[in-house]
Amino acid sequence: IVSLAYSGTATNGTDYNGIASTSITIPAGSLSANAATGITATQDASPEGDETIIIDISSVSKGFESGTQQQTITIIDDDAPTVSSVSVPANGTYMTGQNLDFTVIFTQAVTINTASGVPSIPVTIGSATVQASLNGTVSNATTATFRYTVQNNQEDTNGITLGSAIATNGATIRNAASLNAVTTLNNVGSTSAVLVDAVVPT
Repeated sequence: IVSLAYSGTATNGTDYNGIASTSITIPAGSLSANAATGITATQDASPEGDETIIIDISSVSKGFESGTQQQTITIIDDDAPTVSSVSVPANGTYMTGQNLDFTVIFTQAVTINTASGVPSIPVTIGSATVQASLNGTVSNATTATFRYTVQNNQEDTNGITLGSAIATNGATIRNAASLNAVTTLNNVGSTSAVLVDAVVPT
């Protein structure tokens, strides 16, 4: 009888479920036998990276282990980053040349590659939709700031509004495992008191 031990970075009941074999019975005259692990990975939303399950021989009854016999199972992290929240400009009235900054917070660190385009967030000011574009660079960070600068003759007296998602415009937003972020905007702060008055007097 060969007794088995399990270790590694993955946690039974959290990262995988199953009743794995704890021993293998090798028939007399045989040098090997199989064991059903019964291991099934569990889908969760935790950004943990790849994790391992290591199966070792812990002891052998009426025999011996020839060298180190070990099997490693890798659970691939397939949890894509999402937007956890969006902070908005402070309440007030914004005029020509002032910035409207929106800070997007991701559930995982991301890198935004702008080689093929610059991502933006649609912002409605009055009846017109403009784009708040990515401000600066984002490399392995959980926050990204999008900025729009108020232009002459723009006006909104009842609060600007944001679109429902980041427009990638050819850019990529990915985590360390190269998984694309889900760009839907969640938990957006209230903009009902973020007003614009850039109408030029005549």
